[in-house]
Amino acid sequence: MPYYLDLLFKPRLDGGELKPKELESGGVDLFDLGLIQNVIAGQPLANWREVGADEAKSLRPELLFASTDFPMGPGVMLNPGDKNQLLSGVNGAVSFSGGKIEVRQVIRHEGDVGPRSGNIFFVGDFQATGTVHSGYKLQARNVRIADAESGSQIKAQESLFIENGVIGSPKTVMEAGANLRAGFCENAILIARGNMLIEKSCVNCKIYAGPYLAVRGTLTGRKAYVREKLYVGERLGSKMGANTQIVIGFDPSLLVKAKMLELAVRELRRRQDEYQRQVDAGDNQTDEFARRLDNAMTKMTLLVQQKRLVWDQIAATTSSLEDGECCVIVPGQIYPGVEISIGPYHYEVEEPMQNVRLSVKDHEITITSPAS
Repeated sequence: MPYYLDLLFKPRLDGGELKPKELESGGVDLFDLGLIQNVIAGQPLANWREVGADEAKSLRPELLFASTDFPMGPGVMLNPGDKNQLLSGVNGAVSFSGGKIEVRQVIRHEGDVGPRSGNIFFVGDFQATGTVHSGYKLQARNVRIADAESGSQIKAQESLFIENGVIGSPKTVMEAGANLRAGFCENAILIARGNMLIEKSCVNCKIYAGPYLAVRGTLTGRKAYVREKLYVGERLGSKMGANTQIVIGFDPSLLVKAKMLELAVRELRRRQDEYQRQVDAGDNQTDEFARRLDNAMTKMTLLVQQKRLVWDQIAATTSSLEDGECCVIVPGQIYPGVEISIGPYHYEVEEPMQNVRLSVKDHEITITSPAS
């Protein structure tokens, strides 16, 4: 009597091109191709089912077996309480490949993240040899890629490594829960709750890094928030006087949270104004808009409280300023147009400087040379 391997996930038995996810509305999601099927440790993956000879003829032959010995690959385990059930032993991507069920914690993807792969959401580590295309999203535990295009969004729960670099836009976001490292970055938002290293240049980027940010080449344009220490090897600012703002001494992750709350407050205020106009118009939907306005006012109260709490946390976690740990170190050049804030203290660069360290002493920003 044959046994049928009843898989509790969708195997790609036929290979071929990935297909967009079908939506309940009847349309398809072109960005969701189901390249990766995530599972968590302890999740059931397969059961055995005894089938008759006639039924077996209508089933896929690669899923029919003569015994109940599971075709086990890496990352799976038998259910201790049910020998006829297979479980995932780890968090990862499940597949039925080479006649075996396996769960991989690391995926090495040959090629790009784009139209052929769709968006990537993975509970394990993801590596790609190519580029994350414009408009696509990649999220995984640890991420290593070659490049990122304008409009792409990458989020690593832990570390993010971009081998070459990022050519972005205001919607390009690179975020790491731990460390972030890239060859170069242009016109992007960079967020790292750990340290950040840019091997070459960083141009017109908004940066949130903590505790350390190191740029071996040039840092110019926009704004960088750093918890404790900024190192720029060659040039901070530019000869053309591009405005470059540096803020040291605050927890960048809290600043990001404060920014998101501020955006939420602005959007809710816009909706409040719209609801108020509808109420004042006095049409047949006045009661509905009055209800929405009341709900919006309640939400606004909560948002304002959250915003106040975050800023209290920012003030409470300000790094020690007088011990020299919060500083800007530039062995190369600093150009006019650079503004440096360390905690509440502010300094505007008016003349070119070289090989200097800026830190706080006696309640003001002081400049010493050499930088080291």
